[in-house]
Amino acid sequence: MLKDLQNSLNKLETAFTANPMSVREDANLVLVALENLEKSKLDLKEDKVLKNIVAQIDRLSIQNEFKLNLIKDFSKYYNKKK
Repeated sequence: MLKDLQNSLNKLETAFTANPMSVREDANLVLVALENLEKSKLDLKEDKVLKNIVAQIDRLSIQNEFKLNLIKDFSKYYNKKK
């Protein structure tokens, strides 16, 4: 279960360099993996894979926040130039 989540996060990270459609599809895969993990009721205490997953989610969150801010700032800049 954790490996499935980790694999889907890896695909999502790769999709950020591709196109928006890939990001959407791979984000859905992450959601499915999270739902399956929740249903499984695994004991997640002190799992090494889990620590890697948390770090990866943090990294993806920072990348996404940066890209959203870049888009927002660019649109402000573009509107001022008009």
